[in-house]
Amino acid sequence: MYHDLDAKRPGLPPGVAALVSKVGADFVVLQLVNVGAIKERRLLLQAGAFCEHEFVSVSVDGAESIAVAPGARHVELLLEPAAQAELRLRMKLYTNEAPQLYAAE
Repeated sequence: MYHDLDAKRPGLPPGVAALVSKVGADFVVLQLVNVGAIKERRLLLQAGAFCEHEFVSVSVDGAESIAVAPGARHVELLLEPAAQAELRLRMKLYTNEAPQLYAAE
């Protein structure tokens, strides 16, 4: 799930496009593009719709993976104007309990 940090709201910032290009058992490859030529965009990536997953590492544009803090549920990114990035996000799945949306009957 994406969050626009500047507008403090869920979703992608204006002028940012995202494409999930590959999904594996413990990873996702994500393409992000800032189509705006003037303003950088800050966004937060969340590990699952309800933070039920945990990020293990992030690789940007094929570079060596960067380990994230243990138990990390979010990754913050800065996309420069007219920039693109390919992220490979490794995760541990279902490490956190998702909130109950409906009471049990």
